[in-house]
Amino acid sequence: MTDQVAHSEKEPVLADDFLGAQPKFKELGLSTDSHDKPNIRAPDNHFDIKLAISKPLHIAHELTRCKTGGDVSQYVLRQYPRDGYISFSIQCPEPGYYKLQIFACPPDSKQLMAVYNYVINCTMALKKSYPFPKQFSQWKEGCLLTSPLVLHKDSNLAHVDWRVKVPHAKKVAVIVNGEFFHLEEKGRRGWVGQFNFEQFKGKEALVALSGNFTDDETSYTSILEYHI
Repeated sequence: MTDQVAHSEKEPVLADDFLGAQPKFKELGLSTDSHDKPNIRAPDNHFDIKLAISKPLHIAHELTRCKTGGDVSQYVLRQYPRDGYISFSIQCPEPGYYKLQIFACPPDSKQLMAVYNYVINCTMALKKSYPFPKQFSQWKEGCLLTSPLVLHKDSNLAHVDWRVKVPHAKKVAVIVNGEFFHLEEKGRRGWVGQFNFEQFKGKEALVALSGNFTDDETSYTSILEYHI
């Protein structure tokens, strides 16, 4: 539990057309699912925002702390819980106001466009928050992470459970300082495994969830990256 339990910040002054759906939102086949209004009051600093998607898109996000203007996008994890939906798992590190900006573009375009903007009033932060893993381009291909959502130097590294869905992967492994830990495919459960990373504690190791997607069995592409 954190001592960041309340705030007295004033609501940020935003441009009239900033909040809510932007001009390309519906044109790109997007619609709101969990939160129909752009003003979110969050008494729990850990929560999800879901959108429905009717066509393939590249999607990005930016989470900004209104008080300081600082980028805290590392506290958001984009997830793909099922076909036609995207979820933004959010862990606000402290109480206060945040702006969540969502961007999208068609797969054949590199020009991301603003599609929806939220302002979040996190009234209390009773849960400790840690940055989510870095998400690489392959993550956008419909992946879903059940465990571990966060991994850091203070985690229990002796028993790290992995459960993740990685569409089109032929093999999935966790690579730590060049050492491979291979996950097993378990049907609808996805790729699973349990590993002991105690040997890497205090070494500032990079933990890369990686996948093999080609006929070259030695070729692995980074999907997520943690720091321990």
